[in-house]
Amino acid sequence: MKNQKIYLFLSILIILNFCFYLQDASASTLISGEWHKTWGEHLRDQFRAVAIDSSGNIILAGFSEYISDQEHSFSYMRILKCDNAGNQIWSQTWNNSQYDYCTGMVIDSSDNIYLGGSSSRPSGLADICLVKYDSDGNYQWNRTWGGKGIDFGRAIASDSLGNLYIAGGSGEYHESTHLCLMKFDSSGESLWNFTWDGGFESECWAMIIDTSDNIFLGGVYYKGPASMGLDMCYFKINSAGVLQWNNTWGGNQSDFINVIALDSLGNIYLGGHTESFNSRVHDHDMCCIKLNDVGVQQWNITIDSIGQELCSNIFTDSSDNIYFIEFIKYHNLFLLKYNSSGVLLSNYSLEGSYLDYCYATAMDSAENIYLAGEGGKDMVLLKISLRTITFIPGYDLFLLIGVALTVSLVLYKKHYKSLKKII
Repeated sequence: MKNQKIYLFLSILIILNFCFYLQDASASTLISGEWHKTWGEHLRDQFRAVAIDSSGNIILAGFSEYISDQEHSFSYMRILKCDNAGNQIWSQTWNNSQYDYCTGMVIDSSDNIYLGGSSSRPSGLADICLVKYDSDGNYQWNRTWGGKGIDFGRAIASDSLGNLYIAGGSGEYHESTHLCLMKFDSSGESLWNFTWDGGFESECWAMIIDTSDNIFLGGVYYKGPASMGLDMCYFKINSAGVLQWNNTWGGNQSDFINVIALDSLGNIYLGGHTESFNSRVHDHDMCCIKLNDVGVQQWNITIDSIGQELCSNIFTDSSDNIYFIEFIKYHNLFLLKYNSSGVLLSNYSLEGSYLDYCYATAMDSAENIYLAGEGGKDMVLLKISLRTITFIPGYDLFLLIGVALTVSLVLYKKHYKSLKKII
């Protein structure tokens, strides 16, 4: 009888060990997506923004580009409206100069659509550009803003009153660029502008607005000739354009913010990549920093994978879980799910999704995710469902334990019968 117990105990241990190994080995689950759509007819077509309107339609914005030489080159903004199955309803383009780029989009409460980006001047420099369309794709107006140097918009957002904010960089002549933020009303009238230089060059890459109409910016600043590197910088500005707080984060090399998100408690998540805190020389790892609503860091994580990786997008769900779109050079995209404490819950591979790079994400009321970006130099839209891919933490482990115990009991029963025959 003693030998029976030892045999049972050893069997369970061996099988559980094997199950734990299997769980680790299959930590990345392949996602093919529910469907994907592509658009493209030029040398390069790229989506830079996606949003869901009040009727559940999908609005996409980006640019189309053809560049061969100085005389035969152009780019223009492009905007599309699709139903929730990805079928195109209408498409519009906007072209004001030789090079017009859309790098962001926002929809207001009336489903009006605002595009943000840049528009070139004959001199070869550029202005920050804001374009408005109504929900049927009818052009309304455009505004440009700039000085004597190069000015560009990278992020756009709207507040609860329908005011528009566009952030990016502003430079004088060909010299240093400073992080800038502009506020417009819904008619396109300029209300105020804010700039920050940090002593050297800086620019904004990401922006988000909370329920109290506070503006959060994330970007980079050049630390100076002695370091030849970049640090992350982040800001909170109120709706009157008054700076509330700002801070920087980084090490001896270059560290970069390019996406930002908020959860339901007002915590801020900054996503990007770091060269300072990685495991390989001349490489960079994806990183995320969590701040509370007064800008105090709660935690930071770096994700070291199989190549050069960065966070191309970030968003939260109704349970305040955080999702990262991880881009790994030469190894496609991954969707990583973390809880609010920074603990990894799941890891999904987007291999074969037709997306080479994801620039924007949107989530509908059913927690379906729409990923927009570029694939094979075409515009690509991919739909995946969180409800079909998300599992309860520990579910896989419980299942494996159940299998292990079942197998062990079968082995125990067979061994017990054999012993009875011998007795």
